[in-house]
Amino acid sequence: MANPRNRQGLITSILKKLEEANPNFVAGYQKSQEFGEGYAERTRRFNDAPYGRSMFDIGTDPDSTAGSVGLGYGGAFRKSNTPVVDPATGQPRIDAVTGKPVSPTGTSFGMGYTLGRVAADFGSNASLSKYWSWNHPLGVASDLARKTMRKSGETTGNRAMTSLGALVPAVAMGAAAGNVELSSLMEGDITGRAAGSQAVERKRTEEGTLDKDKQTETANALMEVAQRYILGRSGRIIDDYDLYVEDKLTHNELPVDEYTYKKSKSKQYESKGLHNAFGLVKFDGTNAINNEATMTQLGYSVPLSAATTFGGSMLGAGVAGRLMKDQRIPAVANRVKGSRGRGAAAAAVMGAAMGAGALLGKGAGVVANDALQGVINPRNKEFQDLMREELDRRNKQGQSFI
Repeated sequence: MANPRNRQGLITSILKKLEEANPNFVAGYQKSQEFGEGYAERTRRFNDAPYGRSMFDIGTDPDSTAGSVGLGYGGAFRKSNTPVVDPATGQPRIDAVTGKPVSPTGTSFGMGYTLGRVAADFGSNASLSKYWSWNHPLGVASDLARKTMRKSGETTGNRAMTSLGALVPAVAMGAAAGNVELSSLMEGDITGRAAGSQAVERKRTEEGTLDKDKQTETANALMEVAQRYILGRSGRIIDDYDLYVEDKLTHNELPVDEYTYKKSKSKQYESKGLHNAFGLVKFDGTNAINNEATMTQLGYSVPLSAATTFGGSMLGAGVAGRLMKDQRIPAVANRVKGSRGRGAAAAAVMGAAMGAGALLGKGAGVVANDALQGVINPRNKEFQDLMREELDRRNKQGQSFI
């Protein structure tokens, strides 16, 4: 008999009392703990602990016990066409797949099922884990990439494919985003500061205030690199418009006009509200750093061309995965399944497809952004056309931009 003094005993006692009053509610609760949406057999074997499926996931859990089918919240409320009790024998009907009694469905069952699923989700931090993996653009990219690559059927036991899924999309999108500027790296600036932006680790005056005259100089190169490469920070827009224009021209890049600069800069201090998910996600029609329509999530900017770069890499992965699944790539199909050689070939094909897709996606994004800017910000486009002529003139004359 369960000890009513401990938590499990208390729950068991409450369920027994509820079962007397509403057996369908208790049946729904117990089913949520039994099916894939409440537990996964693999995890239970590993640490003997419950595994709650995220509330964001609906349907069959590939890691759940064989035969378990997730009902989903809606499915738990639907009335079943199959009688719970066999009218011929008067005994509970047994599900041919799971080998367990057929469960009733309906309002009471659905309420019990929902409560049980939420409890399992809360107890295992399933939805919370999903949130933390999706609260940064690179986390979203890696998660979607792994799911896309898993469908190829070549990921089982292949560590290279796992690494590709976690790294390639994030690296491709990060490079296209310009949060770490590749041209700065080529010029010897290890911080990768993008033109027009401040240093993350700003220098300070003797009084301890931020030095307005040294916004682009870092006070600590090591911390600057860590902030940019590890935490994904990129630095705010330079405060003074003239300094911003000068920095852009020095790096042979086009600045935006002053009105667009002020509007873009104000996005950094935009008040929190429903329109920007309480400050977590912001949208900028023309970003003063990258000159593109940009989404910023928790300080990490993703311009349009970076999003299309990621989309292109996923399209490449999807096409390669389908071709490998259909045995249409001889370099993979002609090797023994599960062998090291086949794994290496599959990873090489997938990596090449993702790289090619990323390049195509980047080009498509640049073209799309140019067309978009002409529609949403024609004044800035005209200004940049004039600045482009000035840059061309100075480049021909070899003049200094300072």
